[in-house]
Amino acid sequence: MKPSWKNRFSYRQLLVALVINGWVAPSLWAHGFVSEPGSRSALCADGINQACGQVVYESQSVEGPDRYPGAGPADGRLASAGNAAFTPLDQQLNARWWKHWVTPGPIEWTWTFTAPHATRDFRYFITKPDWDPNQPLSRSQFEADPFCEVAFQNRKPDPVWTHQCELPTRQGYQVVLAVWDVGDTVNSFYNAVDLYFGRSETDLPLMVDIPDGRDLPAGSQVQVRVFAGDQERFDLAYSFPIKSAADGQFNQWPRALAMALNHMMPGFVRAGAATDDGIEPSDTGNGIYALDSTITDVKLLLEGDGPAEPLSVSGLEEHYELDELGDLSMALEFVARTNLSLDLSVHLGTDELHSEQINLARGTQRWRYQLKAAPTGLYVMTLKWVDDRGQVGSQTHSFEVWSSSGGDFDFRFPDGLGQYKPGTIVLGRDEVRYRCKPFPSSGWCNIYSSQSRQYEPGYGSHWRHAWERLP
Repeated sequence: MKPSWKNRFSYRQLLVALVINGWVAPSLWAHGFVSEPGSRSALCADGINQACGQVVYESQSVEGPDRYPGAGPADGRLASAGNAAFTPLDQQLNARWWKHWVTPGPIEWTWTFTAPHATRDFRYFITKPDWDPNQPLSRSQFEADPFCEVAFQNRKPDPVWTHQCELPTRQGYQVVLAVWDVGDTVNSFYNAVDLYFGRSETDLPLMVDIPDGRDLPAGSQVQVRVFAGDQERFDLAYSFPIKSAADGQFNQWPRALAMALNHMMPGFVRAGAATDDGIEPSDTGNGIYALDSTITDVKLLLEGDGPAEPLSVSGLEEHYELDELGDLSMALEFVARTNLSLDLSVHLGTDELHSEQINLARGTQRWRYQLKAAPTGLYVMTLKWVDDRGQVGSQTHSFEVWSSSGGDFDFRFPDGLGQYKPGTIVLGRDEVRYRCKPFPSSGWCNIYSSQSRQYEPGYGSHWRHAWERLP
């Protein structure tokens, strides 16, 4: 099932419309991508997958050496086809990419071609049943033979072309590597498609409704607590942040929360509005349904519901940059409203990198954390506490760790916003350097907010008006 984003017309959708209507010249755009079910790069262009880098503008250009698996891109670079501009596609974590809900059996694959080539064939490879979703995509992770292969005898496909395959039996998260083997060049096009094999969505038990019609204040959180019988599943505790007044609007956050839960808890819950075809995030009528049969209850705690949490955390940044030795250092401040026994753990994917128990007296206490030779990626910090009356609770916080980037730059964007001038060099969130263009274009360099991102270097719809990308 494809994700539904109403009132959004993405770059990819625009490109597809241009192709269908014959308004895109072959010399302008190249070349093709899996549009249904949307590939990893196509969902980046749609804004559903985040932090994708340059591929948001070039989902049709994930092209690399021919004849996988005997040749082709190197292991660890399969999703990007070995293209250095698209390396974010190679990040592989269980919770990194949006997943399409599927079941074994017939599936339609649709390719959109912006410059059709003579075509040798289309081939589809799927990950093995015991693959590790927290390890880089490699040949050893995939079946050696395609589960579907369509010969094309060097014909050119239509601009939008659909055919059917049979998905093999699988459970849980799987990746399909869709390969378009071009007949008139030495390259192929590689599209990673993230799938989740699960039970039918039409018979799932409803655990809790996500309330409509209620605004939430900026800076608040929606706490999600999952229970199996009388035991809380602390590993599934989730805190959904409301970062701005716009994010907290009654017609915004329920859909966003549902999308986040589907992204963070595949296999455990499915969130959205029930339809004849399944459960999809919607503007209204969202609920949280149990996929895992051991889940017996899900509770939501919204701002203003019940007593204030006994623990608050400050000092946690969204991003951290490793020092010259590759070490991660961070400092937090815990404020406890009562005496707490706190279990703290830090995970990267499924790997627990740190855990400790902290006894907090009522008041403020600082905590410092350092990890030697820290890997880059998306970290999750889980805090589970028991107060002096035996009450339990939990929070989760996520942060991203970046490596020190080669090359000089003046600011990491958007730090220093308002000080950018012609020639200012910033480091974007794709770890690429950008230089502010000369006057009069330099005036656009300082235009940015969480609600107005069109000039963000490398990501915004108009970033090229303000910035030039540096090698």
